Amino acid sequence: DAVAAAAYAASILKRRETAMTYSNEYDTLVREGVHPSLLAQGHAAVARAEHTGTQTAISRLMSLADSAAADGAIGAEIDILMLVLRLGDPSVARRLVAVAQGSEGRTAEFALSVGLALAHKDADRLIELSDSAAKDGLELAAADCASHALRILESRGDKARQLEGQRLLKRRTAALDKAGPAVEGASPDLQKLTRREQEIATLVQSGSSNKDIALSLGLSLRTVEGHLYRMFAKLGISHREDLMNGAHGTQGLG
Repeated sequence: DAVAAAAYAASILKRRETAMTYSNEYDTLVREGVHPSLLAQGHAAVARAEHTGTQTAISRLMSLADSAAADGAIGAEIDILMLVLRLGDPSVARRLVAVAQGSEGRTAEFALSVGLALAHKDADRLIELSDSAAKDGLELAAADCASHALRILESRGDKARQLEGQRLLKRRTAALDKAGPAVEGASPDLQKLTRREQEIATLVQSGSSNKDIALSLGLSLRTVEGHLYRMFAKLGISHREDLMNGAHGTQGLG
């Protein structure tokens, strides 16, 4: 999953050679019998989109979203549908809204807002969401919303607003390259997490394994792993040890 995510990230940043290197490594792992998650398969599809073609990648993502829906993996389905949007296909907006309405947490809330804005072709709302994501340090989400807003503005033929949208997208895209990893030794900002994610963070800090956390909170192991994946992305970290780094504790998070 990490290799697929690396290939995907490199492709988003237009680092084609790096994306190809990780994509090839991902293929090798799959041939050796490693079974990637649905989201990892989605990341790999996006990483290859430049070579396979956007429509081929979107078709693959829709198949993965259908598999996630069949498995009841709502979080994975939301993430995969967001990847479809990232490739420029707004036709999944209403499906995203329907799925996100049945989930909880900040990721689902954001997906719901994006889906509704796209369904209603509300460029102003997408610009608001871009600003909000940028303030939270979610540079890729901010760039996505700016891109969606620009497409809507272009379809209206409003030259002045198009120029505004182009400038916004340029700022958001430039911010992607500037967004680096968390400073080594710095404490993750747990205020970015949802209440459920904060509960999981507390259990991780107490030394609980993923299985222990699942039993404690009445969740499936896969759901816990999905929460941790999104938590790491929000906090800019890569390992459980990073979550435990520093004397941040969980005071004041409730």
